Amino acid sequence: MKTAFLLSAFLAVLASRQDPPKETAADLDKRATDSLQRKVPVVKGLTLPMLFFMNKELHDVRCYADPVAITKLDDIKTAFEGEVSLNEVLQKTLKAKGLLHLVWQGIVVLTDEKGRKAFEQTDWTGLTEKALQDHPDLAKKLDTPLTVEWDVYKPQDSLKALSAWRVRRG
Repeated sequence: MKTAFLLSAFLAVLASRQDPPKETAADLDKRATDSLQRKVPVVKGLTLPMLFFMNKELHDVRCYADPVAITKLDDIKTAFEGEVSLNEVLQKTLKAKGLLHLVWQGIVVLTDEKGRKAFEQTDWTGLTEKALQDHPDLAKKLDTPLTVEWDVYKPQDSLKALSAWRVRRG
């Protein structure tokens, strides 16, 4: 009886030490898309950075503003009030400036039509599904996002961790 208890405790400890499965780009896209459906309170005249700052539940939403399409992010302001989904806020606010948003690799990208095509049609990178068909190992590596814990007080340790990952991954 004691042996069975010790064995089960040991197995439980081993199971708890296993790394969670790596998220794929599709997992990140789904999470970002789900986050866009959250309802947020909106006040007329808010800039987008202020909208994200005021809504703490949006802190897990990663956002990238294409600097070619959007030269001044503070010039983009909400034009309505109420509680609506973040998706609707972005659609209406960006459309007034000839801009749009899309989810790419788990990140909400704010750009224009030309930028959308560049993000969605990535032939220019050489890393498209078609190009990677002949390299399945590389395709799998590229589909697994990398996260590095960054400590501002110990940047050298973080750089060493990143270097070690790069050496392991090839």
